[in-house]
Amino acid sequence: MKVVLILIQENIMIMNEKDILKFIQERDCVTFVEILNNFEEANGEYDWSIGDSDIKIYFYGGLSLKFMDILKKLLDEKKIWMDSTTVLTYVLDGGGLRLEPWTPKKKKGSFWLPMAFRPYNTIDEKYKKQWDKRIKNMIDIKIEDEI
Repeated sequence: MKVVLILIQENIMIMNEKDILKFIQERDCVTFVEILNNFEEANGEYDWSIGDSDIKIYFYGGLSLKFMDILKKLLDEKKIWMDSTTVLTYVLDGGGLRLEPWTPKKKKGSFWLPMAFRPYNTIDEKYKKQWDKRIKNMIDIKIEDEI
């Protein structure tokens, strides 16, 4: 009598730069939640934020260092860019942060700026220079405890 063992694995992908890029290119507007749900290794204990002592803007939390390094590299190499999105986008994806969304009028406190990743070739030409200036500050990832 033969025994056949069948292993059923969830649809979780191995995380590497190539697969993250392919995932973003295939889906276009990809939230942190979508990536965290599809790449187990992207989950961690770190937050990605920018700011100073007056204002801190969080992009997302619960991220691994490996995932943050991959994003930093893809952003720096202009393979992807980040576009602001709505809180509703995150709600529909099943996630979000328990922080008030940031608006330019808010100058003090901690806020969340919902972002989506997009292939770099989707950026409108008139925004490319503006984006390229902003990204230099954004890829200086600050590692902090989970919010």
